[in-house]
Amino acid sequence: FVFLLGLISLTALLPQDNAAWLGLSALAACLFYLFPQDRALRAAALVMLALAIQLFWGRLLFEALAFPIEVIDARLAAGLLSLLHQPVFLADNFIATASHQIVIYEACTSFHNISLALLAFVAITKFFRTEWRRSDLTTALILVIVTVAMNSLRLFLMAASAPGMLDF
Repeated sequence: FVFLLGLISLTALLPQDNAAWLGLSALAACLFYLFPQDRALRAAALVMLALAIQLFWGRLLFEALAFPIEVIDARLAAGLLSLLHQPVFLADNFIATASHQIVIYEACTSFHNISLALLAFVAITKFFRTEWRRSDLTTALILVIVTVAMNSLRLFLMAASAPGMLDF
C-alpha cells in the first residue's frame, strides 16, 4: 500500500496539470476500497473524489456536453421570458427579445454551479458524518433543481432587462 501511495503521489510532480487530478482520483479509489472498515478514510476519499470530479472529470464531461447544456439553459430562460407575453426568438443557445439578444455560452450554464453545489454538499456532509443517508440523495436532487432554477432566473433577468443593465 505504501508503494502504491508513493506512486500515486508522484503524479502531483508530473508536468501535465491533469496528472494530479488523475492521481487524486486513484488515491481516493484506493482509500475507499482498501479500507472498507475505516469510515473516516472512506469519507475523506469521497471528498477527494468529489474535488477531482468538479475540477477534472466534470470539465471533461462538460466539454462533451457543453452545447446541449447551453441549449437547455437557453430554453429554460426563454420559457420564463414567454411568461411576460413578449415576443421571444430562440435558436439553440441564442435568445432574442424586442430590445436585445443574448447568447448562452459555457460559462453561463448551470453545469458549473451544479458541480460546485454538489462538491460543497459532499464536503459538508462528510465533515459532519461519515455515513450516507437516504435523505442525502433527496437533498442533492433539491440542490440541483434549485441551482438550475436560480441560473434560469439569472438568464431570464439578463434577457428581459434593458441592454447593459445586467451585464454579468
